[in-house]
Amino acid sequence: MKTARSKTQFLLLYLCISILKNGYSQSDFHQKFRLIPQKSTDRYLQVDGKLNEKVWATAPRTTPFWESKPNDKDVAKTQTTVQVAYDAKYLYVAAKIEGSNFVSQTRKRDQGFWDSESFAVILDPMNQRSNGFFFGISANNVQSDDLLSSALFRDMTFSWDNTWLSATQVHAGFWTLEIAIPFRILPYKSEKSEWGINFVRPDFNNNEITTWTNVPVNFWPIDLGQTGALCWQEAPPKPSKNIALIPYTTGGLSQEREVSTQTTTLNAGFDAKYALTPSLNLDLTVNPDFSQIEVDAQQTNLGRFSLYFPEKRTFFLENADIFADYVIPQFMTPFFSRKIGLDDDGNPIPIQYGVRLSGNLTPTLRIGAMNMQTASKGNLPQQNYSAISLYQRLLKRSTLKTYFLNRTSHMSSEEKRLNPMLSYGRNAGIEFQYINTAGTFSIYPSLHYSWKEGITNENWFYNIQARYRERNYQVFSDFINVGTNYYADMGFSTRLKTYDMERDTSFQVGFKEWFKRLDYYIRPQKGKINTITLNGWDSQVWNPDYSKNEHIMELTTEIGFKNRSHFYLKANRSHIFLAYPFELTDRLAVDKATYVFNKLSVQYASSNSKPLYFTLRLGMGGYYGGKIETLKPSLTYRVQPWGNFSLNAEWNRIRLKGIQEHILLVSPKVEINFTNNLFWTTFVQYNTQATNVNINSRLQWRYKSMSDFFLVYTDNYASDPFLKIKNRALVFKLNYWLNL
Repeated sequence: MKTARSKTQFLLLYLCISILKNGYSQSDFHQKFRLIPQKSTDRYLQVDGKLNEKVWATAPRTTPFWESKPNDKDVAKTQTTVQVAYDAKYLYVAAKIEGSNFVSQTRKRDQGFWDSESFAVILDPMNQRSNGFFFGISANNVQSDDLLSSALFRDMTFSWDNTWLSATQVHAGFWTLEIAIPFRILPYKSEKSEWGINFVRPDFNNNEITTWTNVPVNFWPIDLGQTGALCWQEAPPKPSKNIALIPYTTGGLSQEREVSTQTTTLNAGFDAKYALTPSLNLDLTVNPDFSQIEVDAQQTNLGRFSLYFPEKRTFFLENADIFADYVIPQFMTPFFSRKIGLDDDGNPIPIQYGVRLSGNLTPTLRIGAMNMQTASKGNLPQQNYSAISLYQRLLKRSTLKTYFLNRTSHMSSEEKRLNPMLSYGRNAGIEFQYINTAGTFSIYPSLHYSWKEGITNENWFYNIQARYRERNYQVFSDFINVGTNYYADMGFSTRLKTYDMERDTSFQVGFKEWFKRLDYYIRPQKGKINTITLNGWDSQVWNPDYSKNEHIMELTTEIGFKNRSHFYLKANRSHIFLAYPFELTDRLAVDKATYVFNKLSVQYASSNSKPLYFTLRLGMGGYYGGKIETLKPSLTYRVQPWGNFSLNAEWNRIRLKGIQEHILLVSPKVEINFTNNLFWTTFVQYNTQATNVNINSRLQWRYKSMSDFFLVYTDNYASDPFLKIKNRALVFKLNYWLNL
């Protein structure tokens, strides 16, 4: 016993020393990787990708690029050379990229960057290693842009869009590019002599991701803590005011066949953007319309909890991290923008106006403030939603965050008396995100409260997350304790809301969960394998009285091959203490009981470097006292670069209580890119669980930078009886981006 305890103490001591060592002895890339921008003397620097201007003959060049993934020990197999220049209006980036077989998956903006032959600029103008910008293009000059942050669960959404210039030229054995980024869209202090900068290249042919700085393999190449320095020998020009007005008009015809009604609409509104300072932006939207946004991809729900659908509406995606990056956004978060202007089924609720302030008040204090007003619809009254969030940067990479949220209904006194829970909902919380200098260790403790009429106890939750990562492994742990009376009217939780099928009612039950995960990476130096990932996680959940709710364990082995194909094998064991029955389909329900069952699944994904590629997943095992078999095929055919044709499907056969149920979801999709500015997408979804067939066809013409015309047709049918029309609509939207 003493020996085991001594070993445990030694491991804890070793871990602490490793954390401190990595936190304070990191080699500073700003000293090792430095690039001086050249001031352009050209009267007019034409962005054409040819690199024939005088400035490119003298501008300093980058040092050799390094391989970042799958290994970080060697220089890149095919090299990239980058130069940076500037004039009074633009920051220019030029690059020569060696290689061959320059695959471009699409011509559509913000799509296919990581799966194409591409190049990106990572910029941190405030040089704080916490927030930055991503500007990327493919060899076919398809632009992708996004905002970057240091949040643990922040994925790239490519939702932030702005106007910048780019061009490419493809040659035998290399391609060249030029990018012009307007200073007016960047937040920076003109007296700051260094910016954070890095360059990232997905080398599609060699299945590598290469970078200018030697980014360690255990970091994502866009990590803001791994940037080099852009060194200004004289102050960059003061940015001009950034003001944009985006008016729109929309109209259409809709039919509701079930109630025999037909509606014609014509509407208008606008968005406006105004940079109060180079680092603080004001956004206004009046009568916004999101009819051009692609429909949600339907999901099969085989469990008892709510499904997460990502936000797609542009106004809510821009600078979303400052409001949404609390706790774990896809599992439990106090702010989820889909609660504004959408009901629980994803149907739109008219938004009358919205205003948002976001950016840096000081070099270390970032703010987000939002107010949205929705109109009444059906039994739902008018709602006002307000949110404010503050990020105070501490130490070198850490952040203290706090927020306050408020939802208020416009109701009469009698309506409030009859339904006090709908009257208002308020939330507040605080979170400290500690990240050591090297970025290898992070810990996020947080505390959150809610207020509702008549509720004074169990109206809180707390959470603590910790992660430690080295070159060959990563450890993550998360503990959350949620009170039964914690309400998040503007948030999302997968498991807080419980539905009791027997009483046909929904109610809240708090919970406690401890989640642990370990990833171990093997990177062979030779052979056909890039990476072998061994992953195991364990989740234990308790009810508020500490009785058991569920215990799930999972082991996964994933193999990534050098030809870009992947294989994984997954084993799962579930121990469920089901207190309330739930409905799976109209014919089948799961009874309350204690269940123990195992599942096994295997998946293979072929290389997407080929025009035709596929993914096939097979699964089988137990399911709440019964059996389940799962088949998930996916097939894509690419006609470079103008066409993508895909078919995704999921079939589940469940045998339970003597009943055999088949659940089928089929989703074919066609994308035709006539040019880099004209696109047609048709998406069909056939879902037997939802007994619905949906058709969504969208034509987009980008007739001017950031200005579009959309024509959208949507149709919904009942799948049982087969193809009975429920509703259909044809709408258009025309917007125009005007820089003032």
